[in-house]
Amino acid sequence: MNPSGESLELVETGRPKTGIRRNREPTTWYMYILYIIGALVSFYFFVCAIGLLSKGFQLMTGHSSDSIFSSSAVTNPLAGVMIGILLTVLMQSSSASTSVIVAVVASGSLDVSTAVYMVMGANIGTSVTNTIVALIKMEDREQFRITFSVATVHDMFNFLTIAVLLPIEVLTGVLVWTSGEIVGWFDLADSDVQEIELFKFLTDPFTNLIVRVDEEALGIIADDSANSTDVRILKIYCPTNENPENKCQALWSQFGWSDIAAGGVLLVISLVMLLVSVMVLSKMLGKILGEKAIASIVEKIIKYNSSDACCAESIVGYLSILVGTLVTFLVQSSSVFTSTLVVMASVGVLDVHIAYPLTLGSNIGTTFTSLIAALQTTGKALEPSIQISLCHTLYNVIGILCWYPLPPLRAVPKIGAIGLGNTVSKYRWFAIVYILGLFFILPGIVFGISFLGGWAIIAFGTALLIPLILVLALKGLQGYARENGNNLPRALSPENTFERLPLYLRSLEPYDRWLGKLLPKKCQFHDEEITVEISIRSETDTM
Repeated sequence: MNPSGESLELVETGRPKTGIRRNREPTTWYMYILYIIGALVSFYFFVCAIGLLSKGFQLMTGHSSDSIFSSSAVTNPLAGVMIGILLTVLMQSSSASTSVIVAVVASGSLDVSTAVYMVMGANIGTSVTNTIVALIKMEDREQFRITFSVATVHDMFNFLTIAVLLPIEVLTGVLVWTSGEIVGWFDLADSDVQEIELFKFLTDPFTNLIVRVDEEALGIIADDSANSTDVRILKIYCPTNENPENKCQALWSQFGWSDIAAGGVLLVISLVMLLVSVMVLSKMLGKILGEKAIASIVEKIIKYNSSDACCAESIVGYLSILVGTLVTFLVQSSSVFTSTLVVMASVGVLDVHIAYPLTLGSNIGTTFTSLIAALQTTGKALEPSIQISLCHTLYNVIGILCWYPLPPLRAVPKIGAIGLGNTVSKYRWFAIVYILGLFFILPGIVFGISFLGGWAIIAFGTALLIPLILVLALKGLQGYARENGNNLPRALSPENTFERLPLYLRSLEPYDRWLGKLLPKKCQFHDEEITVEISIRSETDTM
């Protein structure tokens, strides 16, 4: 949609394909049983991994959590966002990264008001996978344009959402307050509720074979951290009536490791277990549902969306959000779902308009994993763990309310994605620059600057964001005026703004020529222009 209330529709060349070939042998009943068993086992180890992660952080930071997690490199909101991006990009799973954040909160090493910014960053980092998948069509410029647009509409939504909600959260703390109120309704702080063990009775037999944490020692450290340096958090002895110095049967109790060393090794092992269990769980659920189940569901949505039924497009949009939520919850991976959408776009099945609401639903569906991780915790850790997982859900729901119900705002992420698709189809090397810059280099730079203090980040962010916002606002104003045949004041016209700048400040053409001397010929695209036809149709035709 454009701001005048009309919808912008990308006109594809040729007729989109409406089906996907399925040459697949039917799965036998005993294979389904094996897949179900595999899913249950991987889910069990996923929950165990969360418990081990929490214990690992307790061992590593139990004596110094106040100093480690109170530094500006962690507590600064922008730095927290960058930590969330880097953590998710490195783990290649927002489900895993948000589960790690929940585990850190459950360990008491990180409070909810700090962790909420890491969750925001994790939401951005999860979109790197499907953006990378879009590179499969790099050889075909036209298909690459469509595929990259579908992939990056997820990015555009996440960037726009954090641009709105990050400053609001910093100023008001609305996500933390709202999630705290919701948790308060269930009275989880009550002592009787704290004794509920949701998954612990299943996971304790396994985790206690690996490590035992002395809860009494943690209480002593919390009460008098300055005089508790000799207190061991790793439980070595489990006294009995017959033998007061009976050694615990846990594996970690058999070694002479310090708390920090034991926690470090446990963190590495539990992270590997977490990643493997998430991947296996996603794979098993995909097998149970069928390898082409997602594609089949999306095809039905496309067919209904293209029908002449009353309000079909409007109804399908909200239905697609629900479908994206449910399917992502079932496969326990937003990356799997959104990457499937990218693959379908690469064969001409869907475009950015159909993919956008499905992607929004996927953002909500992936939050259930962190809720499952939170339910693994017990005692005083239960309330903050559930609260941070609710922050994740609220963040995505509010983002959708900002950028979907109103047609003019609904069009903004799609227009941004289409524009980016046009750019990378002409300069394909820019796709690599985009991925490396936004998901690796920029978060790394900001995180490094965060060690210099809060004012350093504020100065860097101001110098970066203010020019960017002004440029985007002016570009949007000029585009709106061009679409509606309006005339801007002469001072704001392209001839008196961007066209007065040197070519290297307003075009990628000089960089393309320079890189053309270094890159293979197939990566050079300055021989012809790419244009995108946009059709305008009245909103009354679809609402």
